[in-house]
Amino acid sequence: MAKVSSNSLRVTNIPPQADKATFIEFAKQYSSKTIAGGWLSPSEHKEAALKNNDTEWRLDDVFNGITVLSSPEEPDLDICAVHGLNGNAFDTWAAQSNSRTTMWLRDLLPTTKPFDNARVMTFGYSSQLSDRQNLSGIMEWSHHMLVFERARPILFVCHSLGGLVARQAMIRLNEYDKPEYRGVQLDRCGLLFLSTPHSGTTEADWNTLLLDIANVSWGVRLEIVDSLRAFNPTSSESQDQYANMKIKPPFAALYETQKTKVGGFNRHVVTRQSASFGNVTASPMANVDHNTICKFDSKFEGFIDVVTQLQHLRSLLLSGSNNAPPTSDDGEKTSIAISGIGGIGKTAAMLDIAHRESDWRNIFYVHGNDKASLDRAYIHIARRIGPEYLMKEFQGKDLQEAWRNERPDERIQRFKAWLEDTENEKSLFLFDDVDGVRGADRIEETVPPEAQTVLYTTRNPVVRDPGFHFHRIRITPMDADTLIKIMEAVRNEELTDSKTFGDLFQSQTLLHIAETVHGHPLAASIAIEYIVRVVSYNNPATAGQAFIEMFNSDNYKERGEFLNFSPENVSIMETFHVSRRRLREPDGQAWRLMQFHCMLDTTIPGTSFFNHTCPMTPEEYPDHDILSTESFYLRGRLSSEIESVSFGERIQFSEPLMFHPLWLECIRHMMGPASKLRYARQVLQVCYHSYFSQVNQDCSGEARTRASSFLAHARHCMQQYRKLASEKYEHRRSPLPSQQRAQFFDILLLHYQRKPMDFIDLHPFVRITAHDKAVGAIIGAALGDAIGLYTEFLPRTECSRAYPTGRFSLLEADLTPFREDSHRDKFEPADWTDDTDQSLALILSFIHNYIPGSDSPPVKPSDIAQRLQIWVTQGLRCLDRPPLGIGMTTGRVLMDPEYLRDPEAVALACWLRSGRSIAPNGSLMRTHPLGVMYVGRTLEETFQAATDVGRVTHVDPRCVVSCCLVTALVRGIIRGEVASETGLDALIEASFAWVSGNAALMNPTEKSLDEEGPVMAEGLEGVESTLKREEYTKHCYAKTLRELELDDKTMGYVFKCLGSAVLTLRLAIRGGLGLHARSTEIFETLISNLVMEGGDADTNACVAGALVGSWVGYSRLPPHWSKGMKNVEWLVVKAESVSFKAGIMEPGPEGRIRMWPDNHDTGLDGCRGMLNKEQLEKMEKDFVLKILLMQKARRERKEAAETAARKGTGVGKWFR
Repeated sequence: MAKVSSNSLRVTNIPPQADKATFIEFAKQYSSKTIAGGWLSPSEHKEAALKNNDTEWRLDDVFNGITVLSSPEEPDLDICAVHGLNGNAFDTWAAQSNSRTTMWLRDLLPTTKPFDNARVMTFGYSSQLSDRQNLSGIMEWSHHMLVFERARPILFVCHSLGGLVARQAMIRLNEYDKPEYRGVQLDRCGLLFLSTPHSGTTEADWNTLLLDIANVSWGVRLEIVDSLRAFNPTSSESQDQYANMKIKPPFAALYETQKTKVGGFNRHVVTRQSASFGNVTASPMANVDHNTICKFDSKFEGFIDVVTQLQHLRSLLLSGSNNAPPTSDDGEKTSIAISGIGGIGKTAAMLDIAHRESDWRNIFYVHGNDKASLDRAYIHIARRIGPEYLMKEFQGKDLQEAWRNERPDERIQRFKAWLEDTENEKSLFLFDDVDGVRGADRIEETVPPEAQTVLYTTRNPVVRDPGFHFHRIRITPMDADTLIKIMEAVRNEELTDSKTFGDLFQSQTLLHIAETVHGHPLAASIAIEYIVRVVSYNNPATAGQAFIEMFNSDNYKERGEFLNFSPENVSIMETFHVSRRRLREPDGQAWRLMQFHCMLDTTIPGTSFFNHTCPMTPEEYPDHDILSTESFYLRGRLSSEIESVSFGERIQFSEPLMFHPLWLECIRHMMGPASKLRYARQVLQVCYHSYFSQVNQDCSGEARTRASSFLAHARHCMQQYRKLASEKYEHRRSPLPSQQRAQFFDILLLHYQRKPMDFIDLHPFVRITAHDKAVGAIIGAALGDAIGLYTEFLPRTECSRAYPTGRFSLLEADLTPFREDSHRDKFEPADWTDDTDQSLALILSFIHNYIPGSDSPPVKPSDIAQRLQIWVTQGLRCLDRPPLGIGMTTGRVLMDPEYLRDPEAVALACWLRSGRSIAPNGSLMRTHPLGVMYVGRTLEETFQAATDVGRVTHVDPRCVVSCCLVTALVRGIIRGEVASETGLDALIEASFAWVSGNAALMNPTEKSLDEEGPVMAEGLEGVESTLKREEYTKHCYAKTLRELELDDKTMGYVFKCLGSAVLTLRLAIRGGLGLHARSTEIFETLISNLVMEGGDADTNACVAGALVGSWVGYSRLPPHWSKGMKNVEWLVVKAESVSFKAGIMEPGPEGRIRMWPDNHDTGLDGCRGMLNKEQLEKMEKDFVLKILLMQKARRERKEAAETAARKGTGVGKWFR
């Protein structure tokens, strides 16, 4: 039988006359009696069950067969979930969180567009390894899975073994025309595989002995385990059957990125290689293991990945298209191709396999670059084997004489014929670099057809091998952990001096190098040698960091030296040239197409640059033969040629080529000055014409998306052109003709002046992505604040002593303890400080006062000022928190008795009394939520709001411009307008221009409390502004955190905070869009590195956390921070409410706004009332007593340790 559910019951056979009330009464009466502590599902599930009634009630917890979870009246699509090994049709998909069960197929998917009109169901079957009585297997399950009552498009969502069941069902549907299958049509099916082991899973690869023991003691079902055995014949046969289908349903695949605990050990159950199928490479899902890849408790994180893939498959089915990849032919022998780009580790992988197999196989290794060298290799092998084996028909005769009389070609033929003998059935024939043999156009011309099992390496990811059972293993860029081990081995060979070469012995530096080379093992090895032998001559202690900064900078020439650096290995550039020489014409059309690609933003999904609307003439476009829209088939052929030498790859044939960043860098270094100008000019002209064509002729959402993509390509092209234009004369040469130059920059400016909320409708998933980023900004800032508290006010050297690992956890079970000192005594670990408290004044004011869709300003400075003054005296009332860590300037202004009469005037008076010298970060720490609130307003309105809110306490123009920039960056990231460093730099300049263009902001001297009492001093009108362009630029374009000197005596200076936040965002942008498997580490790594610099670390990390949090999104914040921070669930509700009221997330059922109507605590008193004098005094006394007791306990522990040491007992004696 199938595995029972521990979470839910299913009701079937409901009498026709039963209504909803009767059903609910029945549920209440029987659910708790059937399963202790059990519960029935919500009303959606109950209503769906009512539509499937029959004659008698029946409860079960097995969920065998089809269970409908959601069924609209006229569904346009079916979605059926198929669970995996030892799974259950309900529990497999159910996530437990805070004593609450969320079954996403029932609770989340039916309220997510466009699946709100889909019938959602699960399919259950007996997949328990220990179920001996049930002899069903994959074949039988696949039959039952195909029985549906009505034909409509259907998507199967399959976990683990469920994917093999669904795959077999498609084969069955193709082979059998049974009446019961009429409800499913092969051309209307799609499949989403979640960690399905298409090539087997190593966890099931038990040896025969263990299987026999397991069968006796546990009843393990051998036929299921065999179906999962790594690279087993059953799986291969199933793949070949699928490959030979005339109609192949479209599919996508996701795989886990975290290890799963199996038998007390953490193991990677299904790898990317195993999860990939056919020509579709599996995509990673961050922060999930084999069990949790199919469980979601919210519409964030993995749910977004799944819905994105489902929508893509849905669009293919409803449009009638099918982009399933082509498949290989079937045959009698077996060949395995290990493919990948140059230097990725193909040969090492092949030799590792040979080493593992050498104890029980004959291994033959061949490498050659032409026919003559191949013949020499075969003759060498034949000589080693000898005539005793190759000339058996001469047994009893003079073998040596016969052997000497054989010609070389005859010996080769004898060797090849011998490969077909039965004794060689298990022999493994290895061929390295099969496509590097000159004069051989086909695999058959290189690999002996007589060999029965062949393993070869190739740079061609789409190679096909007719006449064999064919398998492909794609070697992808390595994960960081493996790459670090390689770098450590190279480092240890190069040097042993960990003191001199300090940062090369730090795992964090090696991690950054791994990220810099994008998982390329050859580049990683060369990087270590280059650092030791070249970079270290200046300063060996920081040579690793210097290399990282060099590679991410505009230093084009130094990067070229690294690419051409050739120690014992070949250089990266030489590896690149090997692939280039394998193009049909190394300087031909394919090479020209690649040069276009290196000037484009290859990260843009969807719209292709080449689908432009620009008219072409040979005079204006020297590469019109490639660029023209009529050259579609030519570009397709050239793309296949580029892919065949492993310069680029396509996850699916319908998708554009993706290039490894190192190859793009090599292409750019191969371009001379004339080529740089030639290709940049054509790209920009195409973008120029296509942008205006889309904007002027078509106002649809699709046209806006296309127009935006051309702007992104233009920005990227200009950025690359500036990097490549290293010679002085090149800087003066614009890639655009002079008459278009001014207009071109106007185009880029127009990108920031789109209609306020148009961006939200560009694509159905823009809204949920923008919501994720909005929540990420607010939660990211709070996390930065909480982590920064660990090192606040410490010098950098003390940070390293106090926290040697430089890493932190906020989870209660693994909470990083504070450094013991009087400052941190005031706070609780895992809690935020005054920085987040101040931002909550804005958040609560916005939620409490703003009416969505109204024309009134989202925030009122007067209300915020009132909330800040209440906070500084009463604390944060809604959470009953005392006010802690208040800055000197903020406290002085807020405590002024005249403050609420005119906050800005009091702030100005405070500033003037200081001699106009103070510019602390007290206002910058709180203004980031404005970027979310003003996401639908213009950039000018955003600047004004940031100015008004900041100036209620800080009027210095340096503070004002900092608030403007951070607020605009959060807004721009959410809107998708800041997608690169170019967008970041544009807002740096725009913020300065806006503030510097306003005389009242640059030199504020005219504000007064009343006519009789002006706060300005006479003669100040002509005083020079404190905002200097040089100072602003120095901090906003800082290249390292070290140069900002964050821990010096001016640590609270607003530009230090601004500079560190901008640099941290810049580093995040260089790390990518935050969608890959290790993306949760981006936020953690950058914020941890920042706080380890010390100084005003909580504020620095708070502001940086807002920017990087909006960049990566809430779903990709590190869980051991986001799940451990105090009051985080309350804060998430507030952040989501801000997103809803700002118009980002709609109030419909697809929104994940869990509690937004229940914001009863947003009033001035937090719904707790104001504290009277006696209560305030008690709060203060309790707080002081708590600190005193904590300090007393610390002293007692210290005295006890010292006493023990003096007596020679206890711990002390061990350290004598």
